[in-house]
Amino acid sequence: MAKNVKENHILIEQIINEFLSKDKKYGKATSFWISSVYTCNRKRYYQRTNTEQTNPPTSRTIRVFAVGDMFHKWIQDIIRIKAKSFEVEYYVKDEKTFGGAVSGYVDCIARLNGCNTLYEFKSVNSMAFKFMAQKKYGASPSHLLQAMTYRMILEANKEKKIDQARIVYFDKDSLRIKELEVPNSPEIREAVRKDWKEAIGFYNAGVLPPAEPKEKWECRYCPFKDLCDKTEKEKK
Repeated sequence: MAKNVKENHILIEQIINEFLSKDKKYGKATSFWISSVYTCNRKRYYQRTNTEQTNPPTSRTIRVFAVGDMFHKWIQDIIRIKAKSFEVEYYVKDEKTFGGAVSGYVDCIARLNGCNTLYEFKSVNSMAFKFMAQKKYGASPSHLLQAMTYRMILEANKEKKIDQARIVYFDKDSLRIKELEVPNSPEIREAVRKDWKEAIGFYNAGVLPPAEPKEKWECRYCPFKDLCDKTEKEKK
């Protein structure tokens, strides 16, 4: 009997993995994802041209993303209940501000006392939560540029008046929360313009960008790592 139980045993992890792998199906990209700002231009080129992934995310990576999605949904559901005047998951698509199509969802636009605040929510583990304090402005560069990209598009389109942009970090391990303002500085605005000019420029010209990750860890998790490595070897 013990043998039959063992043979019929289905791991919960397997069930979850199978569910998430089927749940995470994406359509063809028709624009650059705003959330991809300040990442490797070659990776973004492959994503934008719908190149087949040679290194799709592992089951563990998919589960990590799923936890982040659950956090986002939980937070946004609370906002929908407690702050009904706030706009959640505000869709933005733009083809003019940076010279090419970019799109994404602003996590929340809050209106309070006549002030419109654009919010980006980021869930991280406890180590990353602590490490953020050591970074310039207390946030990841990609998160700063993502929030500013949304702000600049909404301003350029005169779609929404944005008085400030903020990032809220959530510690997934203990639900510690840290909220910080994204400086409305020429430095950050210029970084956003330069980043999108490069990425969109390569795509419009049909030129494969150089393999130049912005952060050291990018290659390790890149879904096009094998393809990129092969391309680099062939160049030598």
